[in-house]
Formats: sequence, structure tokens, C-alpha cells
Amino acid sequence: MPDSDWRIRLQHSRIGQALVIVVTTIVVVAGAFLANRPSLTSAGNLSDQGAQSAQNSQDRVDPVSVSGRPLGSPPAIGEPAPQFETVDIADRPVSLSTLSGKPVWLAFGATWCTGCRTEAPEVQAAYAARATRGISELEVESVYLAEDRETVADFAGRLGLTFAQVPDRDTAIAAKYRVMGVPAHFFIGRDGRIRSIQVGTLTPERIDAALATIR
Repeated sequence: MPDSDWRIRLQHSRIGQALVIVVTTIVVVAGAFLANRPSLTSAGNLSDQGAQSAQNSQDRVDPVSVSGRPLGSPPAIGEPAPQFETVDIADRPVSLSTLSGKPVWLAFGATWCTGCRTEAPEVQAAYAARATRGISELEVESVYLAEDRETVADFAGRLGLTFAQVPDRDTAIAAKYRVMGVPAHFFIGRDGRIRSIQVGTLTPERIDAALATIR
């Protein structure tokens, strides 16, 4: 009986009552957590988090750091596109002045950019669909921020991209266009003026709508 007496005294003491409250609270909180936690997939990812990621993947934009100095006025729809001169991975000269009179699609991206990789086949398809005898009436210039020729060439080769691939190692071109995230797209009309600016991964529908502005 002495052993049971101390238990009875503890239950009726303030300390005992406090302990009961603490233990009860812990049980309730733990139960609520287990009941409301997101379910896990076999890979260990949160299933609801994965669904949200898939839903937002189309609009994904990866922020970038541009070291080049922004010269001239920022790009705006209806205004002349900022001029630039450079070379592509095949050492061919690339400049807007030499593309005068043609519709131009200027796409800023990076080889590490998930959205850029996702939309690359759609960009290639749009370019190829407008080809005549192997020469496309649409000029697509893909500009890669802070990357060298070898990296860009390897990326383009693996994805089978046949339009112009332009390394922008010092981000000078990106600075002129005030690029803050990739992918970013500028659609330039035959008159050299910007007709559409798109940020984020493009769907075929968005591509067609943007290209319709520079026919």
C-alpha cells in the first residue's frame, strides 16, 4: 500500500496535474501532426509538393546575375531592339543589323536552366516548321548567359538544336536587354522593333501567339 499511496498523492498534487496536462498536450499535437502531414512517395518526395511543382513548372523562371553594364534604354514593346554584335558557336558573325528585314526571335537562357531545356524542343519545332529548303524565314538566336562556346555547343548538340547558338560569356547582350531571369524571349519584327516580350517557359500556344506578332 505505501507504493500506491505516493501515486495517489502525486495524482492529486499540483505537480501531478501539470504532468498530466503536459503529456496530454504532447499526445494531441503528435496526433494532429501525423493526421495532417503530406503523404510521401516512394522516392521520398512530398506528393502534394510534387503536384504543385508540376503545376507551376510552365511559368518557372530562374534568376540570373548579369555582370555586363546595361547600356542604352531598356527594351520596350514598340521600341527598337538594342543592337549587339557577337559570334555564334560556329564563329559566324551575329548582329541585329545583318538580320534587318527578317523576323527575329531572341531567346535568353542557360544550359543549366530547367525551363530552357524543357522548351528547347518546342523552339526547334517552331524554327523547323518555318523552314523553306533548309533555310528558315524566322531567325532564332539563342543567347546563353555566362557560358563558353564548348558548353553551349555540347548542349545544342545533345538536344539537336539547329538554330543559332550564341554564348554571352560576359553577359553584355543580356545586360542590354535587362535580363533578370531565364528563359526570357524577345520577338523582334522586320522593322527591328520589339513586338512581344515573354518571360518563362513557353508552350506551343504561347510561341504561336508571339510569332504572330512578327510575321
